[in-house]
This record gives sequence, C-alpha cells and structure tokens, in this order.
Amino acid sequence: MLAHEGSHVLQGRLTGKGDECQEILRREIGEAKIPPDFWNWTAEELISNLRDLRIGAYHVSLWMLHQLGIQGREIQILQEIIRTGSYNGVSVTPFCKE
Repeated sequence: MLAHEGSHVLQGRLTGKGDECQEILRREIGEAKIPPDFWNWTAEELISNLRDLRIGAYHVSLWMLHQLGIQGREIQILQEIIRTGSYNGVSVTPFCKE
C-alpha cells in the first residue's frame, strides 16, 4: 500500500486538462497492460514509466510484491486490476461514471 500511495506522490498533481476521471484511471493502471519486460525493470525504469503514465500505481505494487518474492493470489488480483481497471466488477475509480 505504501508503494502504491507513494507512486501518486511521484506522479504529481492532476493536470486539470481533459477528462479528470480518465487521468485518474491512467494514474492507477497506466496503459492497462503489463509490459513484456516489466519483471526485469530497475527501480529507475519503474519510476520513469510511472511519471510518464505508461504504468500506474498498481504496477508499482505488483513490481514490489515480485521483488519481495511474493507469489499467489495477490499477484493475480493486481494483474486483473491493471488489465481491467476494476476488481470483482468494482472500478478503481468508483466516483467516476463509466
């Protein structure tokens, strides 16, 4: 959780340009995919892609769990969230209308 919330600090303030809900979703799940080489990224690559919004805060949580050697359901849940923007049908941006 700390890695996730810290990611938002690194992303900076919302730009106020365009659709705010889309910007918030992008900050959470980036481009909604897990790059093929993601598991081998350095921390520097992770931060750079986070700031460019190619990846989101959920990616950082996923990367951290992987670095710590954690396997199992937690990894699957984060991957689902990244790919769909939701978990069990609940959006990661619940205050935004779809």
